[in-house]
Amino acid sequence: RFFSMRTLWCLVPVILFSGAYRVQAEEAKTSASRTYKHRQAKFSLTYPADWTEKADADGFALSVNASDGKASVQIRTDSVKGKTTACDLLLQLEGAGADAKKNVIPEDKRRPRAEELAAAGVRDGCIGAYRSMQGETEMLQGVAVYVNGRKAWILLQNLQATARDAHGKTVGEIAKSFVVR
Repeated sequence: RFFSMRTLWCLVPVILFSGAYRVQAEEAKTSASRTYKHRQAKFSLTYPADWTEKADADGFALSVNASDGKASVQIRTDSVKGKTTACDLLLQLEGAGADAKKNVIPEDKRRPRAEELAAAGVRDGCIGAYRSMQGETEMLQGVAVYVNGRKAWILLQNLQATARDAHGKTVGEIAKSFVVR
């Protein structure tokens, strides 16, 4: 069973502002949070102290997970060849054919505003929102792809639909804290 459009549109603001627009983000940092700075991949991310961190494993530069396992934020890095845009990379991530993910964000709404890109420290970005089933579990996923020169950062937000009230805001705040240094 897929979730309702109401549920989906509750996720869209999380995706739209993931890592891009940091209004009051500094104030949201409390003593109960940690900041991870990845020197090689040149980014930082702040997350709650009770979330677990796993760095540089399985192709991900960083993965932070809620203690109950119902939400996570992951960052993967990649290199960009030629004039590949963030939306080109997002399309590649979505796949093709029958296995392709369906991005529920309209094509004309996928690019963050210039001030959002500047806040994240990048030049190009593209976002997607997806829904899927993993066995009996309904999942919501947000993807933000950012590009600067020949480097790309792929920020994945994963959330069980039933945990939206418990973790949705936190996942959004973690994503908002993403900054390329």
